[in-house]
Amino acid sequence: MYVKTIEKLGLYASTHFKNGSDVKKCLKKVALVSNPPPVLPQDPTDNKKKVWEYLWWTCLDLSTYLQSNLNKMFAILMSLCDSDMKSRVESCSDHAQMDDDLDTIKLLSTIKKLVYSGGTHELRVHHNKAMAHMSLMTLYQDRFQDIRKFCDQYVAIRRMCDELGLRFGRCTEDAKAMLKEQGNDNPTTAQLKKALDKIEDEHHTILFLYKADKAHYGKYVKQLENNMLEKMKDPFPKTVADACQILAGWHNVYGHNPKYTEANDGVAFATTGNTEETQKKNKKDKKKNITCFKCKKSGHYSNECPDDEEKNKNRSSFLVLNTQDSSNDESGDDNTNLTISHDHSCRGR
Repeated sequence: MYVKTIEKLGLYASTHFKNGSDVKKCLKKVALVSNPPPVLPQDPTDNKKKVWEYLWWTCLDLSTYLQSNLNKMFAILMSLCDSDMKSRVESCSDHAQMDDDLDTIKLLSTIKKLVYSGGTHELRVHHNKAMAHMSLMTLYQDRFQDIRKFCDQYVAIRRMCDELGLRFGRCTEDAKAMLKEQGNDNPTTAQLKKALDKIEDEHHTILFLYKADKAHYGKYVKQLENNMLEKMKDPFPKTVADACQILAGWHNVYGHNPKYTEANDGVAFATTGNTEETQKKNKKDKKKNITCFKCKKSGHYSNECPDDEEKNKNRSSFLVLNTQDSSNDESGDDNTNLTISHDHSCRGR
């Protein structure tokens, strides 16, 4: 939440303030970032002196604008704090001085400390460290969560851990070994720090991959493990951003339906056949609990009753075409009668 608030404040300053990009830099660094004053070269010509004077006045104007914009940001920053955060800020011993000077950098530093460490109390700091560590351990991508949103969530918790001094994966011995493989036996402090940062990024990248949804990306991670065993080379991405970009473009061979995985795909294929034998068997199973209301027996419907079929065999239906010619003086028409008769004594014939 703190990171997103700072990003929105930086966007607001860049679009509403003159030279607002300088304010954005200060908010990001939580420090006063001013442009260095120009240096007058030795034995300058008249033209170089005039250029130096112009740059000096420009730098002075930029510093004035920056201080004015930061003073305006003090009220905006306080308005974004909820009632609980306001009361905690106002309870600080140096709040009165901050309010008089409109010191935005000091206010932002105080808010950041309260957000990440919970205050100045030592027990509260230890508690927040444990909670941050637990949040990172229990964080996993939800089934239908977008991978980019999960990446933002992971990066936010990692930043919180960094602010609290929880740096995972920073092993000096591993950094020295990596530099030694590159031919650097005596690294400088800057080189060692850069190697430690790289190892830490790789550590978090591996954690991020294994915390992603296994139903969608488990096959990709397994492929990386197999490549590492076959080629004896580390194929894993080196940063969380690179891993997120790869997973966002990864297409699983089982499509978007998470129920088809490598474990149950063959079973689903074997049990969804539509053969005639399967249909007949299912039809018989359905009739087990059916009772015929004619013979009171189970296993068939009344229109399929075998007893009723035997009775029907003893009966026959036939058509009798009865033609009678009657000479009627008045009409003179022939009367033809078509009758359907049921003969019950046909067996004797």
